[in-house]
Amino acid sequence: MQLAGAVLLGMVMLYGAGFAQTAEVHNAAHDARHSVGFPCH
Repeated sequence: MQLAGAVLLGMVMLYGAGFAQTAEVHNAAHDARHSVGFPCH
């Protein structure tokens, strides 16, 4: 149960950082976005 919760939380955080459009979040997560395959420009 804890593992499923951790995986779900990680997916939500990845989705949030990957598709966020605000400049602050984009700049904070820029390299991580590219390392996991999210194109951002």
